[in-house]
Amino acid sequence: MPRSPYKLIFRPYEVGKLKLRSRLICGPMFVGYANTDGTVSERMLAHYERRAQGRPAMLITEHMAVNPAGAQFSNMVVLSDQKCLPGLTQLAERIKKYGPVAVAQIYHAGRYAGPWEQYKKARRLAPSATPFPLFGDMEATPQEMTLDEIQETIQAFADAAALVKAAGFDGVELHGATGYLLSQFLSPRMNKREDAYGGSLDNRMKFPLDVFAAVRKAVGQEFIIGYQCLVKEFVPEGWDFPESGQFAQRLQKEGVDYFIPQGGTIESWNDPDVRQTLQIETYQVDLIKKF
Repeated sequence: MPRSPYKLIFRPYEVGKLKLRSRLICGPMFVGYANTDGTVSERMLAHYERRAQGRPAMLITEHMAVNPAGAQFSNMVVLSDQKCLPGLTQLAERIKKYGPVAVAQIYHAGRYAGPWEQYKKARRLAPSATPFPLFGDMEATPQEMTLDEIQETIQAFADAAALVKAAGFDGVELHGATGYLLSQFLSPRMNKREDAYGGSLDNRMKFPLDVFAAVRKAVGQEFIIGYQCLVKEFVPEGWDFPESGQFAQRLQKEGVDYFIPQGGTIESWNDPDVRQTLQIETYQVDLIKKF
């Protein structure tokens, strides 16, 4: 009898301190079903319950903002207020009822924080005040984060992770891809700082590594911490190998439990050549192998 090419998928797998019943993962995908006050809605609960009924070994939620300044849309969960705890608790319960390990993805949009139609009316945070194309012909310039804002944001990640843990989730995933804030600090194109958070690779890695350390301290060693990692920007002079591999090695040394590699950012996805690449099935396989 021929061996099934899918046999490995159904074998148990260890992630951190937890044992997954298989290697089937329901990955993060934003649907925008949250209430406009940043809390979990009934529609969102129903959506994730349906996903959990498919019995993946691990289910990772869509990205949730660590604070209002990091939110991209009005219909997403914002983890800076205790009022979202009851809904988060229900969400973890709905997911875990069917067996999956429940992981919440958290992030800060950085220069992509919204609402975009009001971009110039608020302070949009980024490593540097580097202009970039927001949409169409619209060019936007974020504000360079102060050192105080950097520390406040690091603490916001830690507090958000602690809230996720209090809600009953098994882990948290840091969204460090798509061109959001964690990856903005890594990118030599986006990060033009001349202090301890910019310049050399070690300096550009400092912010995401500080975030990881603060989150680990907040949730402890038993709690899963994953990292969705940008490995290639697909833009000239952008974040790329070998630096992305060196960053992954540092995260592994610090104790990250798993990686999800990703290529491309919101900016590069608007490039026709990159968009053509995205239309190829499993276009990221080569990136992952190299990673």
